[in-house]
Parts: sequence; C-alpha cells; structure tokens
Amino acid sequence: MRLVMLLKSSLVNILLQWMLSCSVVIWTLNLSFLYIVEILKSTFQIIKAMPQ
Repeated sequence: MRLVMLLKSSLVNILLQWMLSCSVVIWTLNLSFLYIVEILKSTFQIIKAMPQ
C-alpha cells in the first residue's frame, strides 16, 4: 500500500516538474517572439523613414 502512495507522489512530482519546465519554455518562446516582432517593427520604420 505504501509503495502505491510513493509511486503516485513521485508521478505527481514528475508531472509537476514537467509542467513547470514546459511553461518556462513557453514563456521564453513568447518573450523572444515579442522581442523579434519589436525588432522587425523598428527595422521596418527605419526602412520607411529612409529616402528612396
């Protein structure tokens, strides 16, 4: 009986750690995506401001 409880808790721990790492990866991707979008916007504005 105790073994089952131990297995369950370790599974829950693994799941929580996995979810945490996934959310960290997603956050990092979102932030880098926003960063890239800002860079593209500013580059586009610089190109538009240049005299043809």
